[in-house]
Amino acid sequence: MILLRLLLLLVPCSLGSDEEMLSGLREAVASAPLDPSTWRQFGLVVGDYFRDFETSASALRRSLSLDPTDLGARHGLERAEEELR
Repeated sequence: MILLRLLLLLVPCSLGSDEEMLSGLREAVASAPLDPSTWRQFGLVVGDYFRDFETSASALRRSLSLDPTDLGARHGLERAEEELR
């Protein structure tokens, strides 16, 4: 349910400014602080779209702390950390 809310935020936010999109993503994470998939998606979008790899890595670490079996978050974290080198 939380992931669906995050995805629904991306569609209208993609029509607005980057700041509005980032704000919507941060709201989604704040509304579900214990949901690993929300943290994963936030981390992936922040890294891939905004190229903010510090924030991306932090979010993906949080996702993995909540679900250590999430291979998508692990792969995203490896990519973010590679970009930080």
